[in-house]
Amino acid sequence: MYRCFLPEQSLYKKYGYTLTSPTYPFVTVVSNYQMNCTWEFTDWLQVQKNRTNRRPRAYLPDGGQRDFLTNKYSGVSYKYSDDRAKLNITYKSWENIADIVTWHARDVLRLVDDMSGISMHYAMKNYYLTGKRGLVLASDHPIVEVQAIQNGASHILSVGQVARETEDVSSMSFLEFAEKRRRYSEAFDFVATWGTIESVGLGRYGDVLDAFGDLQMMAMLGCSLKKGGLFFLGIPMGRDAVIFNQKRIYGHARLPMLIAGTDGQTVGYEIIGDEIKYNVVEKPKIAIVSVLRSLEQSKYYDIAISTVKCYAKIQGYHYILAVEKDFECYQKDQFFRRHCIIAKILPNFDAVLFLDADIGVVYPKRRIEEYMYQDFDVIFYDRFYNWEIMAGSYLVINTPYAIKFLMDFANYESTLPDSFHGTDNGALHFFIAERFFPEEMYTIDLCRQPYKYSRDFDDVFTYEACLRAILGARTEFDRIKILKKGTGWARDSWITDGVWSKEIGDFMLHSWKTSQIQTIPNQKIKPVKTSMYEWFNPLVGAIHLDKCHSKNMSWNYDERLLGDSEEMMTSLTELRNKVTKQQFRFFYRMKSFV
Repeated sequence: MYRCFLPEQSLYKKYGYTLTSPTYPFVTVVSNYQMNCTWEFTDWLQVQKNRTNRRPRAYLPDGGQRDFLTNKYSGVSYKYSDDRAKLNITYKSWENIADIVTWHARDVLRLVDDMSGISMHYAMKNYYLTGKRGLVLASDHPIVEVQAIQNGASHILSVGQVARETEDVSSMSFLEFAEKRRRYSEAFDFVATWGTIESVGLGRYGDVLDAFGDLQMMAMLGCSLKKGGLFFLGIPMGRDAVIFNQKRIYGHARLPMLIAGTDGQTVGYEIIGDEIKYNVVEKPKIAIVSVLRSLEQSKYYDIAISTVKCYAKIQGYHYILAVEKDFECYQKDQFFRRHCIIAKILPNFDAVLFLDADIGVVYPKRRIEEYMYQDFDVIFYDRFYNWEIMAGSYLVINTPYAIKFLMDFANYESTLPDSFHGTDNGALHFFIAERFFPEEMYTIDLCRQPYKYSRDFDDVFTYEACLRAILGARTEFDRIKILKKGTGWARDSWITDGVWSKEIGDFMLHSWKTSQIQTIPNQKIKPVKTSMYEWFNPLVGAIHLDKCHSKNMSWNYDERLLGDSEEMMTSLTELRNKVTKQQFRFFYRMKSFV
């Protein structure tokens, strides 16, 4: 148990913390206080009698700075909010929880435009909440409530400033929860909070100013947790600070106080700021890999590669630019050879994201974990401009299944016909169809006719349309998942003439060959399909790898390529519909082969 104080002084008389030594990463502290759940709730209820409807304070109260700033151990800055009105608003998200739980994890977080919460999702996923009862400290939107349900929780009690109108989870106010404390004593298998605890006691919601409000709320939540239960804690971390009246930043001094006395297992996550680690769920060891025939080839993709290198440094991933000769992979076709190389690299990591070398990162705040699924070992995505499954980029998990799948696919080159076959991108469709639809071999063999005699891309697209008809609308095949158009981590840049938008989910863009870069015209650029052999660089200036780190995720963008999300969605929807029609037309071409 950690507690905190400056030498010979009590930082918090209320809890009696005393600092014994300035150890790192946390100061070592002791306390004479023994947890008393009855006193915690009774004292909190007594403090709430001082609540008024006055406008929140803009500055720390006179005489209160010592307590709020941990006896000057914490810094202070000011950013004001009066959020009392939010207590009278029930956002539609609370009414639509049953629908939202069907969304992808990253789509849920778009309700608040803050992707850092994806780590809460994966922490819950890692600790298996199936059948468990949970207590959630509510925020404006039911993000954590939805994440818990998505990961199997059987019952959720959401406690917040006010009770929310919802039929999908139980909801009550802090006040009602405190008054019914005996009913909920040690009643929950897990407790979860994200983006909430740090603002308790700062007054932005009209709550009573209380320098110890976050510590007391943590104690009250802990009193409701079963012995040995899980405490999912999502908080901003860095150097100790108070941004009044918005939030606290938890660092070497305040964090030990916050988690002191929690008898369960504290699951911290998404550490931002200083390198502070405390019972943090270990993030998966992920590598981003591109394969080249020689290092000299990297000059043809230097802009794309520099963005991926920078992104890997920012997010703490490994980056590998693999050279073919360094691996014992002897496939004749270079495109099949790279799948063997990925299979050789994969056992050294928890997961590998394979990228064509001309795929670049445009928005570095997204994380690869957003595309990892518990029941799937190999994740592909559909290309947007046609009906192909993309073979030049996929995400694989380190399992015997994935390694065998990659090696089997690499060796599938032996089945290539003597034709314009489309290498691995075309063969992937036969490989999947044969593997998961053996009962359809007659139909597959019909699709093989244009494959054997293919002369151009029209023939390639014809047999691919034939095979996609066999796969149908399915996107899941055993432990293989194919993400639908527009939901993968990358898309071709040229389908919107280089225009992009983080609001529509853009993360990585394909077809960034350095020799094909063009000068951006000084005019409005419409997000429409253009030549695949030209592209515009969305970044202003070169990437400097020495400046790539977790505290610097703000890249400089050329505003001419920042698209309007509604205009882009309209354009992409029109393209998707057009591609669907083309797929039927190419399938009709099969009549000349059968």
